[in-house]
Amino acid sequence: MNFTSKIYCFCSFAALTALHMSSKVSSQSPCTYTALIGGNHELPIDAVTGKSVEYVDYGTNTNGICLQRAKCNKRFETEVRKCSDLRITCENRKLFEGDFPACCVKC
Repeated sequence: MNFTSKIYCFCSFAALTALHMSSKVSSQSPCTYTALIGGNHELPIDAVTGKSVEYVDYGTNTNGICLQRAKCNKRFETEVRKCSDLRITCENRKLFEGDFPACCVKC
């Protein structure tokens, strides 16, 4: 085997190993969440940022008030945070970014 063939084999092996490892990271089983009105939702974690997709659950409410939020933690466990566990008011809801927990109250 000449030098060029050895380099080609090494590069091929390195590329296949990297591809295999990246598929393992991106195919990590996401958490699942069963919504209050039924139906399962996957909550994947972004491999680059390590942040989970959040699911804000409105239940049967059609008035825009949410009831809870689900997301996946780094141990791939579903964490559910309920509005009833928080003290969100019209005054302090502006301190939070995103839909949750500001959607817990209607002002």
